[in-house]
Amino acid sequence: MSQVRHDVARILTVLRAREILEAEGTYVAATAAEREGALAKLAAEDAVVAEKAAAARAAAEGDGNDEAEHDHADHDEEFHDEELEEVEA
Repeated sequence: MSQVRHDVARILTVLRAREILEAEGTYVAATAAEREGALAKLAAEDAVVAEKAAAARAAAEGDGNDEAEHDHADHDEEFHDEELEEVEA
């Protein structure tokens, strides 16, 4: 949960910085190369999250907590999809 709060705070900080730069007239949108780099980084982070989720599911199979882990993985995917939309915008 603390990681999610940290990610949300980071996103809000970036958005606020953009607002300030736009108000000053100095904001420059990301180049195509920067966007591709950001998307590649997010894809790599997705792979790590998927591996951790798979490991957690495998560990949870033994103690009957499979449903809770599945719900957590779905939430991570939803949050990351929103993050991708922000980068692509």
